[in-house]
This record gives sequence, structure tokens and C-alpha cells, in this order.
Amino acid sequence: MDAELNEINASEESFTVGHNFMSTWTEAEYKKINGYTGLESEEDPLYLTLDSAKSESKDWRKEGAVNKIKDQSHCGSCWAFSATAAVEGAHFIKSGKLLSLSEQELVSCVTKSSGCDGGNKASAFEYLKSTKQELEVDYQYTSGSGSTGKCKVDRSKGKV
Repeated sequence: MDAELNEINASEESFTVGHNFMSTWTEAEYKKINGYTGLESEEDPLYLTLDSAKSESKDWRKEGAVNKIKDQSHCGSCWAFSATAAVEGAHFIKSGKLLSLSEQELVSCVTKSSGCDGGNKASAFEYLKSTKQELEVDYQYTSGSGSTGKCKVDRSKGKV
């Protein structure tokens, strides 16, 4: 594995690679956290076209629209993390305020997905059409152990 990393780092790419906490995981361990189940239809009707998308490139991290990396741990909740990041970024673009929203709310409350056993961001967006997502500080992530948890949403705390 180190030879592969050295080869990648010797290339003229604009990034480098290295070891992290998942470097020694087996394929089965890695598969367990890959919870994306795909879309139910061929078409994903939930998208947003931004004027800035017409430019050659834009690094939204430099603009302040992206939170620090979050860790889903041993839960197949990547779908909830990607949906939450999209909502956080869209909210920042609209309001200029970057919030950290609750992935746990989606993991536990989106009934069209399977929590830690997988889901898709389209079902998360469907859920968010009828409710506002809470802040992470109010509905903290507890599924790191791989347990989906029960929905404990407090609608009065919804923000976005």
C-alpha cells in the first residue's frame, strides 16, 4: 500500500494522499459504511442551478460555504451527510450564514431510507420539503456505533 501512495504522491497531481483511520480496514468494514442505495427513479428532480456554476471553477470552501469534514463512523449514513452538506451550502449561498445541521435527524427520521443501513439523498430532500432541519448542536450525531436511533425531532428547533 505504501508503494501505491508513494507513486500517487510522486505524480504531478494537485493533491497528496496518505494513511488515515480507515487505511487498515477490510473491504467488508468499508462496505458497511457505504450506505448510498441509489435513486428510486432514473431522474433526480431535486437540483439547483446556480449562476456561479457558469464560471470555470469556484472553491466554495474559500467562500466559507463548507463546514469542516464530519465523521459518519460505523454507520452507513453517507447519504444523510451528503444531503446535509448540500443544504448547508445552499443555505450559506442564500443567507451568507454557514450552519452545522443535524445528520442524525435525517438518519433517524427519514422513513424512505434505512438509517445506518443506507439511503439516498433524494429521500432526505423529500423529507426536508415538509420540515426544517435542526442544528447539529440541538440534535447531535449518535449513530457512530452503527445504530440508527429513534426519531426525536423537535419541530420548534428547525432552522433550514
